[in-house]
Amino acid sequence: LVAPAAVHAGPVLERGVSTQTLAPGLTLKRIVDPAGPDRAYVLEVDPAEAVTIDVATAAGAMGNYARPSEIGKTHGALSAINGDFTIDPGRPLHPFAEDGTLRQLGLQNGASFAISHDETAEYVAAQRATVAARDLDTKAKFAVAQFNTGSPARSGIAAYSSYGGNAERPPANACSVRMKIVGKPRWAQNNRGVTRDYSVERVHCGSRVLVQPGTVVLSS
Repeated sequence: LVAPAAVHAGPVLERGVSTQTLAPGLTLKRIVDPAGPDRAYVLEVDPAEAVTIDVATAAGAMGNYARPSEIGKTHGALSAINGDFTIDPGRPLHPFAEDGTLRQLGLQNGASFAISHDETAEYVAAQRATVAARDLDTKAKFAVAQFNTGSPARSGIAAYSSYGGNAERPPANACSVRMKIVGKPRWAQNNRGVTRDYSVERVHCGSRVLVQPGTVVLSS
């Protein structure tokens, strides 16, 4: 009988963790696991410190692309991470709101992430955003099916704001009303959403009604 040759195992590589303090309350942890091999980065924020969490987009409107590092540098951020998948033409895939202001309804629903105003609580849940409008004179209420997410469908209403840029504009062959923002966002009844007041600035059917700064256009 011949004994099998001894198996010489290579050196066992251990998982490494390194931590770097970027600012008071902001820590970057790097995790390297050779078994994967995996490399992970964890950004930890302590809301008790003077650090804030904000969202930012490339050029502030749709139709623009930039790396997270470039966006962070432009806004003077200490660090930056991806917030959502980006799809053509330079827009988030899911619903997007910034400081209580809706930017777009999104082309796909799924898990949403939010932070409270005082940045002491966070939320992750599957939520479907909806938009409704109400005429303060007649009390008539109607649904807004699109918000910077395409043209209005038959008998439907779509909304457009300056965030849509050149990527999402009111259609030319529609009846539209341009509304000027009057007040600040505030909680709706029972804190179920955010509401805001507008005043009608222009009503027109036929040619395109352009979105101007501080306005929202409804088209049908």
